Amino acid sequence: MTFRRILLTAAILIYPLAVAAQTRTPVPSAEAQQKALGLLRELYKKEYDEAQTPAAKEALAEKLLNTARDVKVSADRYAVLRVARDLSLEAGGTTCFRAVDAMAEDYRIDALDMKSKLLAKCSSTAKTPQQRKAVAETGTALANQALAEDRFEVAAAACDALLAAARRARDAELVKQVAALKMKVAEVAKAAAEARQALAALQTNPNDPAANLVAGKYYCLTKGSWNKGLQMLALATDSDLKALAARELAGPAAPNDQVALGDGWWALAEKESGVEKEQLHTHAARWYEQALPGLTGLTKTRIEKRLQSLKPPDEKPATVDLLKSADPKTHTAAGQWQIIDGELQGISDRRFSRGAGIVLPCDSDGDYRLQFEFTRTRGSNRIAAILPVGSTQCMLALSGNGDYSGVELIDGEQFKTNASRVADRIVNGQRYRLDIRVLKQGEDVLIQADLDGKSHVRWSGPLSQLSPSTYCKLPERKMLGVGVGPPGPTHVTFHEIKFMKLTGQSVPPGKTPRTPKRMDLTELLTSTKWVRQGQIETGEKTDFLFVFNPGGVCIGGPHGKTSRSSGHTKWKLQGNVLFFATDKGGSISWLQFDPRRKVWTGAGKGWQYIMYPAGNR
Repeated sequence: MTFRRILLTAAILIYPLAVAAQTRTPVPSAEAQQKALGLLRELYKKEYDEAQTPAAKEALAEKLLNTARDVKVSADRYAVLRVARDLSLEAGGTTCFRAVDAMAEDYRIDALDMKSKLLAKCSSTAKTPQQRKAVAETGTALANQALAEDRFEVAAAACDALLAAARRARDAELVKQVAALKMKVAEVAKAAAEARQALAALQTNPNDPAANLVAGKYYCLTKGSWNKGLQMLALATDSDLKALAARELAGPAAPNDQVALGDGWWALAEKESGVEKEQLHTHAARWYEQALPGLTGLTKTRIEKRLQSLKPPDEKPATVDLLKSADPKTHTAAGQWQIIDGELQGISDRRFSRGAGIVLPCDSDGDYRLQFEFTRTRGSNRIAAILPVGSTQCMLALSGNGDYSGVELIDGEQFKTNASRVADRIVNGQRYRLDIRVLKQGEDVLIQADLDGKSHVRWSGPLSQLSPSTYCKLPERKMLGVGVGPPGPTHVTFHEIKFMKLTGQSVPPGKTPRTPKRMDLTELLTSTKWVRQGQIETGEKTDFLFVFNPGGVCIGGPHGKTSRSSGHTKWKLQGNVLFFATDKGGSISWLQFDPRRKVWTGAGKGWQYIMYPAGNR
């Protein structure tokens, strides 16, 4: 591949990420907000007047939060979210934090700072035991998130607010927990300051053993970012850490070697305390988890007991049968899905250019295990698991193009070309069992899949390398799902789908994540004007204003100073993909609808596009 082609490929991969970042708009002006707030008070006057109790205010806040998803005008949507936030705050509820999360999806705000200020107020307005518990859980999550992002002042402020609330409630156990969290924040902040000095020294001498020890311990033993710190530990002065890091970098593959490495990290953990003890135990457990499928006898029993010892005494991993609560009528994201005789059948054909996908009624913020048995009865295209991982989502695909399995996207690459790719051949009519583990420690992720009891796909690396696939993509990162295809006709039956939470919180049986409401995309297209922005790898840009008529004719013209042409073209919807010609009927381009952001993104003849309602910028 030539250097110019490398640059071209990088530009095409990077531009959609830049476009996604640009979709967060500035907070509307104070004047625009006041105008929208006045209209909102007029529309909801009756609800405002009746919302006199905390419960009524929290209910109205929830209603407004749900309403905001369908408000198209930017200033109006922000005003709705702002009122939902403020009403919930008055009620002492936690909907206010979800309102901030919704704001952060569309507007350029500092969500952590805003939620920290809300927490200080909520901790004093929460009155009932249920409210105090909800605030405590939300505040703890906020402090941990701020800690993970090195926002130590925000994390400390969250701890102070929680500590004050716990003392007012005379909750001794919560006081103890928050005090421990506050000590952890201080410990990590101190380690971060020392690491900054060590990293500065490594700029001058990358092989400095003392600096490598400090920086490596910070990344691995404090932050849990082993991919960043392991090379540093291999150059460190500490002989035990150095030896274990070298063994890990060699990549042990045999189960007994993986257990031996885990035992080494476990032995070091027993000598430490605080954050370092926790991270070492967790890292040892990662190696134990990898080795476990290949272990037998007393060794297996010993490892299982060690793993169980890391769980809270009352925590018993529960297996959830996802087929029992799967409902194709409400959970289908794309394609055709049906339940027949207790089994889930998915169909993808050429009408569904991005494949068929369905949401499974469970989500997790921690480590989890997903197992399913399936039979492909027609076609040669992928069988996919859509996996939430930390702050993003990815896809594990089997038999993509009939020949390969792997994880995507990794650094923007599909599984056919990235490091996770393995060869396979799924035979139609044969029943298979897939066992997937998703494990996360700090910023590091391990995704491991066994097919019929044998190791099949394995990928580990930093969370930042993962992003959602363009195929079978689900609109919310916490959603778990399965997918089929594309591009050709593919039929798959899922006989069994089971989920086990290893850490974190998952939705219990009977509870389901919110599934995006189905939209009439034809009505959406024809009810407003749309601005389509485009950019090519040379840096050239276009800005068009489009009007989509119900008869399938699209009128396009320049919008701003970058466009040079206009004309009439034809448009057509296939599922959630829009096809239409560009520049007076020239090359065909396509755009796929993103229901979360209410925008269209896609490509055409070297260009990358984003299209949004006029006035929503």
